[in-house]
Amino acid sequence: MDFSLARPEPAKLAGMVLADQASFWRPYQILLDNHLSPATIEGIKLAALDYRGVKDDPAFKEMVKRLEKFSLLTLKSGNDSLAFWINAYNFLAIKIVVDNYPVESIKDIGSLFTSVWNKDAGFIGEKEYALSEIEHEILRKQFKEPRIHFAIVCASLSCPDLRKGVYLPEAIDSQLDENTSNFLNNVTKGIRIKDNQAEITKIFNWFEDDFRPSGGVWKFIQKYRFDLGAEKEYSIDYLTYDWRLNEI
Repeated sequence: MDFSLARPEPAKLAGMVLADQASFWRPYQILLDNHLSPATIEGIKLAALDYRGVKDDPAFKEMVKRLEKFSLLTLKSGNDSLAFWINAYNFLAIKIVVDNYPVESIKDIGSLFTSVWNKDAGFIGEKEYALSEIEHEILRKQFKEPRIHFAIVCASLSCPDLRKGVYLPEAIDSQLDENTSNFLNNVTKGIRIKDNQAEITKIFNWFEDDFRPSGGVWKFIQKYRFDLGAEKEYSIDYLTYDWRLNEI
């Protein structure tokens, strides 16, 4: 028996996140350990996921069960909640792809009437959540934290990368900083500079308002790109966003 995946009794499970998120997210961590690898696809450097491997891994079903049995009433506020919801978004994004696999893009899962972002992705406790609800109504609305845009991963080549480790309350600040820095220093999908031409990720276009409290997009960028001069020195455009699956 694989004791690393042994499921706690339901009565104890609800309190696991409150006490120890690393234990609660252990099956998800196993998936990342087993199926996430560095890759270069169509010139884009990324952490790519083996969705076929995830689908067949017992850890995937175990993580689904844990989320279904979890009581949000046990979840603390602040960094506990922030780490939980980032992990939940990323896992449910993987889940909705796995549930509809094979697909060339996560956007193919949507329909003419309902985008993939508004489709139910999975249960957390007794409620089924869509990715858009977690992103916009919980993460963006409740936390006002611009670095979440470089932590949540929409299963696409041009998205920020999945971390090799799950997000944890005690480390969330440094984890968000690391993810943001890694992405903004990735010239294949974060920021590309050539002479006075700056091409930046469309994330800054879609969510420009979220960066205003940080002094605006360019001021935010400069916190992670010390090599860049003043905004007025550059002609700024946006990189093409590649929605193909971040699949190895």
